[in-house]
Amino acid sequence: MIIIITIIALILVLCTSKNGMSSSKETINLITPSIRPQNLKQLYSQIKNMMKKYPNIKINWIIVHDNKKNIKLFNDDFIQEYSIYNPKSIKGNAQRNAGFKKINNGWIYLLDDDTTLVDSPFQLIEEKIDKNKIHSFTCNANNIGDDVELSIGNIDSGCFLFHSSLLKDMPFALDDDIGMCCNDGKLAERLSNIAKHQHHKGYVQFNWNYFSPNSDNIL
Repeated sequence: MIIIITIIALILVLCTSKNGMSSSKETINLITPSIRPQNLKQLYSQIKNMMKKYPNIKINWIIVHDNKKNIKLFNDDFIQEYSIYNPKSIKGNAQRNAGFKKINNGWIYLLDDDTTLVDSPFQLIEEKIDKNKIHSFTCNANNIGDDVELSIGNIDSGCFLFHSSLLKDMPFALDDDIGMCCNDGKLAERLSNIAKHQHHKGYVQFNWNYFSPNSDNIL
């Protein structure tokens, strides 16, 4: 009888341990507002590569097409595709907001369709970074550490990572007067009003001809 009870106890401990390992798996939500569907195949390959490199991180890819028609390009379980068309919105903002509404938990990384997905956000998640902070990164950053000030125009969508618990009700403005190129910075600035900011050294690469992947585009 004692042996049977001991065996049952061991089984329960093993099951609890396995469940604990499973539940500790972090999630990253990649949001892509798409006006360049021809670029998505390349992003898909990059994401699949990250899945192999970081098996302990669950990836959800949310693609929101800027289109009146419903577009379906992929059949993978980790991909959600939607179509949102709002001619009054600054390009990408209505689509990002729609993507936010599909997220229940995990980290959020804004992956534009003219950006190359790099290791930096995955490496930070593996380092067990603080979920109560906004995390930014660039190649040659001068200011590494906590409480580095964020300012509009000094941060881009591919340069910061934040947890969904910080998002609350902070969507992108559809018709902001600061211009379409600064809205990522404005979101980061609003987030920094409720959370501390930590800046890291990391790699960022954009697919723009005029943007050097080794430049320091933040702070």
